[in-house]
Amino acid sequence: MMVIYLDIADYDLTNESLSQHLGLLLWEAAANGGSKAYFTGLGCEMHMSLSDYDEIVRTIQLYIDGFNKHDASKFREAFHKDAWIFYFEKDGKLNHWLLGDKTFQEWATDDGSGAIQPRIISVNQRGDVANVLLGFGDEWVDFHNLARIDGVWKITNKTATHSSRVSDSWTGRRQ
Repeated sequence: MMVIYLDIADYDLTNESLSQHLGLLLWEAAANGGSKAYFTGLGCEMHMSLSDYDEIVRTIQLYIDGFNKHDASKFREAFHKDAWIFYFEKDGKLNHWLLGDKTFQEWATDDGSGAIQPRIISVNQRGDVANVLLGFGDEWVDFHNLARIDGVWKITNKTATHSSRVSDSWTGRRQ
């Protein structure tokens, strides 16, 4: 097994999200024969196997494809059977429930609004747990918690808020 060490401080991370850069760096490490990549240079050290990163992103892509392909089976494949959703509406109202076929069918319905184009902002993983932060433009910010169960990454919880309630540097807005 070859291990690749990359010092993130050597890369310009100002023009794209850190997650996009890490994905490219993981690809670069794999192209050079690595099976694990270790990142340093941001005041902390991060490591993730290339196969874990790919499988985590694949699971999130199933979630995205469920909306864009209007296919509830993509959601069933992405989410654990006991997954929950918690989300804050624009007015601050909290909603939550156990996810299942009813929700997946609603999400898969074509409402005529076109394809969603979320952006993976970050991917964090340690052992059998992971977290992915997704941005949906001016609509939603999602955190997806995942667990590797019997060797397969599944979303166990989705927590989201309407983007109008977010204070962050990339929008410059403050609720």
